[in-house]
Amino acid sequence: SPLSLSLRLNGNSEYVAKAGEILNYTLSYINGTEVSLRNVSIKANLSGEMFDLSTISGQGVLRQGENILIWNSSGISSLEMISPGNAGAVSFSVKVRNNFSVKRFSDKNYSLLINAEITSPTTLPSTSASLLTKSRLETKVAGVIGVDAKAYFRDAESGYLNQGIFPPKAGQPTQFTIHWILRSTAADVSGVEVRSILGNNVRMIGEARSNSGSAPSYNSETNEVFWQVDKLQANQGVIGSPIEAVFQIEAAPNASNVGAYMPLINATTIRATDAFTGQELLGNDVGITTALPDDATVGGQGGVVQP
Repeated sequence: SPLSLSLRLNGNSEYVAKAGEILNYTLSYINGTEVSLRNVSIKANLSGEMFDLSTISGQGVLRQGENILIWNSSGISSLEMISPGNAGAVSFSVKVRNNFSVKRFSDKNYSLLINAEITSPTTLPSTSASLLTKSRLETKVAGVIGVDAKAYFRDAESGYLNQGIFPPKAGQPTQFTIHWILRSTAADVSGVEVRSILGNNVRMIGEARSNSGSAPSYNSETNEVFWQVDKLQANQGVIGSPIEAVFQIEAAPNASNVGAYMPLINATTIRATDAFTGQELLGNDVGITTALPDDATVGGQGGVVQP
């Protein structure tokens, strides 16, 4: 093209955006003609509901109501005249919205689109037409996965009857149930893996259960609980019933735990592959102690006491 225009996002034309991050766009141009081009104008039309247009920053002027950024010689002196073979660039930044507006299972695979053009009223010797070049850049937005880890002492609804006393006593085992609740937002995901390592003097007992067809397994040598799920539908756990697993643990506090909450399970991590972007997604939840913040029946009375 006599007047070329290319777009890059964070220095890359294949960048994958994430919710909540700031995007830095660069629009580069080259005068490939043998004449100087005057009064060059560049426009960028932003489309995609994940753009937070209130965060746009840069030298361009936003045309309100049309989501169009404009750069011209009135604001950028280098666009007044571009000599043959010369190149330059304009840029702007904008943030991706923090949250997806998910209302249906079909609300997935979000993209951000920039349709840009560069023009000059200068005519070439061989033609009477002014110069116009267009370019576009479509950027996929990765989905989000998450896991909620919850622990209970009284949990008859899960089908487990926890034995032992509460508050826990040193030298006496007490049983708890752990719930892992999964969610996938704005993308179908596959190859889901959930992991956590149990606390010291804590072990998994009994048979784990889930509503996904697979259940968590336990490695007694590493004290790790591991759960694999083939796939999650977009927005599962956000809309409709979540995928959930439940397993039972037994904690045996000792004298070193007296006067404090005993760690039951360390941070729970989740990873999966986004079917839309092909990227790996990660999530986590904090570890849980005998404080049992999700069990309303215990009232924070989980500190280990003397036998």
